[in-house]
Amino acid sequence: MLFIWGRRVRDKKLSEGQFTCPTCRSQQHCTRRRVAIYTTIYFIPVAETQRLREYLVCAKCNSQHDADSYAELETGRPLESVTWTCPECSRVNPNDSFKCRQCGLSLV
Repeated sequence: MLFIWGRRVRDKKLSEGQFTCPTCRSQQHCTRRRVAIYTTIYFIPVAETQRLREYLVCAKCNSQHDADSYAELETGRPLESVTWTCPECSRVNPNDSFKCRQCGLSLV
């Protein structure tokens, strides 16, 4: 019996919603997408073997934004940014950073 198997990178649409686009600076519709490597049998994706990236695409300006920077809320509500604002210089920083990327103020 002959099996044809392999791997394939796939960009898959996960969901749609709304978020505040940093490029447009307004509430916009967006699409949540995932890029992953899938195992294939006879060229049909069978199982996701490795996630490479999740991102949001703004419907208005087509800019891409890292999905980890937004928290998913209950269905129907907009995605909320997961960031913190530096009390020293007022720069908005990602939640995974404990130091301000502009002035270097440490939260720890």
